[in-house]
Amino acid sequence: LTLACLSAMGVFLLLRHPPGAGEALPFLAVVRRLGPPWSIAYQAVLLAALVTTALSSQVALQQRLRLSSPLAAPLPLLVAVPLAFLGLPWIVRRLYPLAGAASLAILVFLLWPKRS
Repeated sequence: LTLACLSAMGVFLLLRHPPGAGEALPFLAVVRRLGPPWSIAYQAVLLAALVTTALSSQVALQQRLRLSSPLAAPLPLLVAVPLAFLGLPWIVRRLYPLAGAASLAILVFLLWPKRS
């Protein structure tokens, strides 16, 4: 219910203040028009969301794979650092569609009926 309400608020915000065409991060484009304090606050919240998501994914991966090596924590971070320099808009524009397509392919493969 909370996610549905937040999604509805996001849709209404974008309908009321449409971003420019081709914006990779439409909410950031809208917030930038509100002025620097709002833009800085939104970017801080976005950064916190990205960092906490990355950390939780890292911990979950380590627990799932039972990784106890000293390299288990820094190795994914070393892989992620070069991607970070590409910038979030580049990642959203190019890698998110690939990740979505791969997830859809995996889902179809898992749900495809097996023949005996």
